[in-house]
Amino acid sequence: MPDILIERENIDFLPNSKVKEVVVFSDKAMVKRSMKIVLKKGENLILFSNLGRDINEDSIKARVPIDEVKILSTGLVVNNLYFFKNKENEKLYGDMIENLKSIIAVSDRIRINAVCSNIIDDLRNYIGMMQNNIILEKEVSMHKLREALSFLETKLKENRTETLELNEEHAKISEAINVLYQQMENVKHLDSKTQTNIEVVLYSDIDMEIDIDIDYMLPNVSWHASYDSVLDRNDGEIDFYYFGNIIQHTGEDWIDTKLSLSTAVVENTMILPQIYPVYIESYYQKRDKELVLDEKKIKDGFEMAGEVPEEEAPSGPGRVVSEKKTVSHNFVIDKTVSIPSDGMSHKVTVFNGRMKGDVFYETIPEL
Repeated sequence: MPDILIERENIDFLPNSKVKEVVVFSDKAMVKRSMKIVLKKGENLILFSNLGRDINEDSIKARVPIDEVKILSTGLVVNNLYFFKNKENEKLYGDMIENLKSIIAVSDRIRINAVCSNIIDDLRNYIGMMQNNIILEKEVSMHKLREALSFLETKLKENRTETLELNEEHAKISEAINVLYQQMENVKHLDSKTQTNIEVVLYSDIDMEIDIDIDYMLPNVSWHASYDSVLDRNDGEIDFYYFGNIIQHTGEDWIDTKLSLSTAVVENTMILPQIYPVYIESYYQKRDKELVLDEKKIKDGFEMAGEVPEEEAPSGPGRVVSEKKTVSHNFVIDKTVSIPSDGMSHKVTVFNGRMKGDVFYETIPEL
């Protein structure tokens, strides 16, 4: 996951592909995207940029409509983007650079003074121990030796004083750098973005323009059903509503897209399950469940979800196609919807219908 420092005006954060369809499951969603591309003969790298967060890389699939194009590979690329704002942050970065230069210079002077102090101290100790031999051998007067020792002592004190002052300056600069570093971290934290891209490598036999489709699974999506009914007291009929409430904070907005709501449970694991034998020793007779409502039989209770004969299917907004699949249902909304990535609940109409009903009241007397 590379870190990239950029200027905000240098990059566009809108996806470069269009959402064709979204299938929402109980805890994730499958997103289908399409993009028109121009291919050159040979190998081509196609980038679907600025997609949602936490894409399951194993779920990525790409499709092309013609045999002359081969899909070589698909991959997920995630970039951490940190933005440099020239006007707002230029002084902050400039102060940091100046302080870093200053602390480097002060650190060098402290090291030089430390070396000088060691040399002066060693020379002073050597003269002190060897002064008698120096006087006898070199005919050096005691006065000159004392002047030399006094000079070394003075330089040593000056060096130590300067070192103390440099250490204080070093501490102040270090404190200033820590403050600037914290400010920079705050700026980076408040103004950063994780960019998710999908790379598809294609090989084309000729130059051409085609549409390429990709599918991928996104977490941080869920939906649940809600119901409502309204009684018309004039004719005794009931308006029944079946809604799907969708919540998503994936990092990508679904604008004017085809939507399906599924009750299927999707597994992301690639491990094949172990299958055990099942022995059937009794006879099972399938029986249809029936509900009688105003002398009309509704099998399985799915008529309200769309499974009615075509000639009896009512028309109007909110009509869906209910695809019954063994142990799950897939409700296909018949009009495009927009679901932004804001973590809020967005309600779509799965079904609305009108039926005849009777209203009665029951009371239980208090004992």
